[in-house]
Amino acid sequence: MKKIILLSLLSLFYSCTVPYDAETRLLFETKLTDSNENSLNGIEVEISVSNGNGYGSSSETISNGKTNENGEIKLIFPSPEFDRSYKISISSKYEENLGFVPFSIDNIILKDFTNYKLSIPKIYRLTSEESTPITFSFYTLNFDKKIIDFDVIGVYSPSHSIYNDEEESSYFNSFYAKKNQNLQIVYKIKNISTGVIDTISQDLNVGEQPIETTINY
Repeated sequence: MKKIILLSLLSLFYSCTVPYDAETRLLFETKLTDSNENSLNGIEVEISVSNGNGYGSSSETISNGKTNENGEIKLIFPSPEFDRSYKISISSKYEENLGFVPFSIDNIILKDFTNYKLSIPKIYRLTSEESTPITFSFYTLNFDKKIIDFDVIGVYSPSHSIYNDEEESSYFNSFYAKKNQNLQIVYKIKNISTGVIDTISQDLNVGEQPIETTINY
């Protein structure tokens, strides 16, 4: 999933809640299309930052904007102080979800920005009628192993998807997939002791019914 360019409407939000690195700006860019590859114009995307969901946590929107006539969006925003455990989420705005399933890409940190830029070539927006929910959970009792990458090849819209969380021994990814297609699920498992990385690929036939599965590794 980690694998454009007219400036869209842009808003930056500052607050005393979240500390920022005043000298560093980050850039996010992507393109939104429907399931038939048609560009989606005027869809609002927002970026928020948080340091958790529990007591004492902080969360706020730091940037938002709308896609242009080509479905493209570019957002520039101040970098949170990631050494304080802040993480970024990119999502569709709630009011824009009428007719579409929501999307959200979570757990983004500073190292995910190459030269301060994070570029996702395309994000699909699917309607509720044409899509079905998919949930993958990865779990291990062998703490010498961890998931270091997860990718979906096919027509899907991310929902509460984790962005390459290399630090977790369990891994969770939810998305909506277009019905009546074969998805390819590709993930990598690293053995921490040996450094060996195994790449595993499996096909998933998406029909009318929701799919929920756990992969033990």
